Amino acid sequence: MYRRVLQELSTATSKIAGMSEGHVVGKVGTAKLGNTLKALAEAREVLRTGSQKRSPEVLEVRASIDFVYNHASSLRDALLARDASSEDILKFRKTSLIKLQSAVNQLNEIPLAKTKVDEESADWVKTLATVKHSVPVESSAADLDKAMDEAKGIISRNKSFKRRLPSTTDSTKKFVLVEMPIIPLFSTVITADEMHKAGFDAESIGFYHVLADQRVLGLNTALIKKEGIDDEHLIELVLESLRHRTNKKWSLASDHASGHKTSGYTYYWIMPDRELNALLGAGKGKAYVTEWGFAFN
Repeated sequence: MYRRVLQELSTATSKIAGMSEGHVVGKVGTAKLGNTLKALAEAREVLRTGSQKRSPEVLEVRASIDFVYNHASSLRDALLARDASSEDILKFRKTSLIKLQSAVNQLNEIPLAKTKVDEESADWVKTLATVKHSVPVESSAADLDKAMDEAKGIISRNKSFKRRLPSTTDSTKKFVLVEMPIIPLFSTVITADEMHKAGFDAESIGFYHVLADQRVLGLNTALIKKEGIDDEHLIELVLESLRHRTNKKWSLASDHASGHKTSGYTYYWIMPDRELNALLGAGKGKAYVTEWGFAFN
């Protein structure tokens, strides 16, 4: 529910953890603190406008974030004024990392609640229900099977892709990143023209679309479970790494995970935020991905 907040807290944590006594001079320390302040400001904004913004749990998280934000701002000012010591940096790092870990723990314990977005989606579902010939908003395994059946020509052409999926016999890899053709299902109808205007190279069959070269993150769930690694935390780390490597923000295109009979990995469809916003905007700003699968058997 608070994936965006957790992403920003992860960014702030990595910046603070990377600070050392040597950053008392030079621009590296102030740069890290600047990035920290930006991430915390975005996290605060999400919490400030969320549906549970006045709940005790969220207020506690906001208090922890405010504490770190205020201390980071003060330390940056002191560094700029050459009025900070190495001890100030170490103390800030220690207390801030404790506060941020506390905020993360509190976020993970907040019970799910119906959000404003959920309510808007529910209203859109009701609207669609009154439109003749509209496709079902709630997808199912049968819907995905139907989509793949209608796209069987393309499916057959893509069969070589399944050989690129790893098997769990390669137990040294906790995760893989691959490019694959996929078939997404949306909460509302998106036409072929709308997909192309949004910048996607899609082969369309009716209201179903096959998207080529989509990035997919595969988790070796058996291995990471054996090693006691939290899969959501690993996903966040990979997305954060991609952000630093590509200078783009990345997110899950859908919380829905997919698999394939030839691979024991669990797969998540990921996209740069700009592409994801364009994709969801193709449905007049009302679409979201309900399910997706590989465009091959």
